Amino acid sequence: MDMVFVCVIIGAFGLTSMIIYLLLSSIGADPNIAATPEVLQPFAMGMQAIVILGNSALFITIVFGLVAVISAFYTESHPIFLIFSLIMFSICIMLISIFSGIFVDLANTAQLAPVASQFYDFLTLMVNFPIFAVMLGTLVIIALYIKRSDLGQIGGGMG
Repeated sequence: MDMVFVCVIIGAFGLTSMIIYLLLSSIGADPNIAATPEVLQPFAMGMQAIVILGNSALFITIVFGLVAVISAFYTESHPIFLIFSLIMFSICIMLISIFSGIFVDLANTAQLAPVASQFYDFLTLMVNFPIFAVMLGTLVIIALYIKRSDLGQIGGGMG
C-alpha cells in the first residue's frame, strides 16, 4: 500500500508544481506589472526552479524504489505470506492505475495543458507509473520471498 501512497503524493506534488508554474507565468505576463528585467527575472528563475523540482520526481521515485528493494531483502519473511502479498500487490496496482489516470486527465485539462508540456519527465513518470509499480512490486516480492537463510548450506548443513 506504500506504493499507492507514493503515487498520490507524487501526483499531488506534480499538480502543485504545475499550478505554481501557471501562477508565476500568469503573474509575469500581467500587463500591469512593469516589464523591466529586474521585475521579470525572479519570475523566470522561479518558473525554471519549479520545472527542475517537478522533473526531479523521477529521480526521487527511482531512489525510493532502490531503497524499497534493499530494505525488502533485509526483511525476514515467511513464504506463507506470499499469497497475501500478491493480493495486496494486485489491489495496489489497480489503485495506482486509477490515480495515474486521474492525474493524466487533470494534466490534460484546458488550464493545465499548456503548462504540462514543461513537465515532460514528470508526465512520462505518471503515465507509466503503473508499469513502474509492477516492476518495483515484483522486485520487492522476489527480494522478500526468494531469499533463504540457508543458502550456501548444500547437503543439509553438513560441516
